[in-house]
Amino acid sequence: MDSEMVGSAIRDYFTGKSYKQIAEGLKEEYNLEKEPSKATIYEWVRDYTAKALKQMQGHKAKTSGNWVADELEIKVGTKKAFLWNVMDTDTRYILASHLTTRHDIPAARAVMRKAAQAADKPPKTIKTDRLRAYIKPIKEIFPETEHIQSQGIRAEINNNLSERVQGTFRDRLKTMRSLDSIKTGNHYLDGWVLTYNNFRNHEALGNKTPASAAKLKPPFKEWADVVKAGAAPRETPKARPASKSKPKLQPPKAVPKRRKVRVPLEAGSAVEKGRRTKRPRAKMPKPVYPKVGNGNRRKAKRPPPWVRQIPRLLSRN
Repeated sequence: MDSEMVGSAIRDYFTGKSYKQIAEGLKEEYNLEKEPSKATIYEWVRDYTAKALKQMQGHKAKTSGNWVADELEIKVGTKKAFLWNVMDTDTRYILASHLTTRHDIPAARAVMRKAAQAADKPPKTIKTDRLRAYIKPIKEIFPETEHIQSQGIRAEINNNLSERVQGTFRDRLKTMRSLDSIKTGNHYLDGWVLTYNNFRNHEALGNKTPASAAKLKPPFKEWADVVKAGAAPRETPKARPASKSKPKLQPPKAVPKRRKVRVPLEAGSAVEKGRRTKRPRAKMPKPVYPKVGNGNRRKAKRPPPWVRQIPRLLSRN
């Protein structure tokens, strides 16, 4: 397959198109006889996203020192989940994006640790909403960082920049309707953040990508470069020397079973007497119960069957 075609399919998927729309667009643009199947496009997205994330390992963004963090309630399957995002304000670089089922301190601690690994230095300030789950993790991971809580959307101290990022992801989620599970949702978020940081230009940055604003030099400029690097021919393995023929192992010989030899007992011995003589068992006497009454029990007389069949008449009273 053409690397440009595969790269455009992956880009269209992360920008908001469905598998069916991507297949129809590829057929028209590249004059294909048949549309690529949905399973094929899914495999492209899955495999090349994993390869791009592997190439980005070790690349840390140079942040400005001012971060914003926010969480968003979304639908995963039939249950609700929470999407956490941490972004640098000046470069618009998303440092961490994490999907959890809970809305508590461990979830906030996980996303803060993920953001610390992607940045070159700890931040000076972190702006969040009034969720109390942020307080303890920020003090533990960034002890010298100032934690600022927003006072509202229209107030001077607000968190509108992080809310805008959440709105961008919410628009993409409308096409997908919902995520399948937490595991697959986190895999999709990794690819979406990769596209947002490296392949999407921002007007606020002068039509630059957040990666270029953060002075990152990734090994690719578009998804087609990732496909070309992942589709490079592998080195042919060297031929192994012919192994010497080993003699076939013969099955072990069957060992004959040993027969038990019975030694005759000496006549008159204690063992011989104990085996051949049986002691009579003592018989237990039968219990004797005292008689109660004269033994003649009278049976209660039952009415004849024709009496039972007569319905009972209700009295006027």
